[in-house]
Amino acid sequence: MVTETCEYTGAWKNPDQRVTITSLPMYHAAGLNRSVTTGVTTGYIQVVLEKYTVENLCAAIERFKINDVPTAPPILLHLLNHPAVAKYDLSTLKSLNVGSAPVSPQVVRDIMKKFNAVCTQAYGMTEISPIGTMQTKETCVPESVGRLLPCMEGKVIDPEGQDLPWGSVGEICFRGPTVMIGYLDDPESTDATIDKDGWIRTGDQGFVDKDGNWFIQDRLKELIKYKGFQVAPAELEALLLQCPLVLDAAVIGVYNEQQATEFPRAYVVLRPEAVNDKDAPQKIVQWTHDRVAQHKRLRGGVKVVNEIPKSPTGKILRRTVRDMARKEDASVHIGAASKL
Repeated sequence: MVTETCEYTGAWKNPDQRVTITSLPMYHAAGLNRSVTTGVTTGYIQVVLEKYTVENLCAAIERFKINDVPTAPPILLHLLNHPAVAKYDLSTLKSLNVGSAPVSPQVVRDIMKKFNAVCTQAYGMTEISPIGTMQTKETCVPESVGRLLPCMEGKVIDPEGQDLPWGSVGEICFRGPTVMIGYLDDPESTDATIDKDGWIRTGDQGFVDKDGNWFIQDRLKELIKYKGFQVAPAELEALLLQCPLVLDAAVIGVYNEQQATEFPRAYVVLRPEAVNDKDAPQKIVQWTHDRVAQHKRLRGGVKVVNEIPKSPTGKILRRTVRDMARKEDASVHIGAASKL
């Protein structure tokens, strides 16, 4: 069995010096844990944001000299790209942390460079109440989601449930005192999620390196299958966010009857300077094709939208995106690109 644990790392040192803000909704597990549970037990100063907008957040940071901001990926994108950010003095920022949804390593690097502040990540799920791994300033690796929390165990398994060695990609599993007892009145779902030894299957694909850093590749059920090859939407989304024409992106698989396979398709929000460029979708297709393996190309095309549908915590609502795709022309052509 390949299991990794870690001891307390002192992530919440000097709580009397920390001034933070409730930028995540408290009804979500991440917001509840970060803003309420952790806030009460550590005793740091916390400013409650009545309603999130990028201007409200920036104004609060400036007014209350906030030095720590919990975020989701959309908030990071706002802080990087929204023109209103430049109007405020955000020099008190020392740390940001992000969770709830995948974030591009490049976005993390850009945030740290722009604000000269550390940007750490955490990973978990509601069923483990809710964090399994977390970074500190000392263990920050932009590509990783951190190391195991105290008392947590982690392993990676193959589709048959067998343990995999270091560096091997498979399904991530956790075990520890914060793992839920089970789903209420649903023993079938509970048995499918938690095994007899108490390991919970996250449904997320990833690996752990020799230093104990955990890496998430994608949701297993969200993987796109192109002629037998697996394509991770999060990988393409992270790449698209580096494209100079793209502000935000979501990738799904669309089925092509002629070739009996799925094609990766990107839905993108263009940067303001690219909005009037009629050739932007084709340029994005070509830009992406020049940077990925042959089976990862956007054969489903690029669709321009006003916004990417997301949950309040920043997770891409892929079901909504798939519904958008189903309403479009069922014919999908290789390299096609059009505006929705």
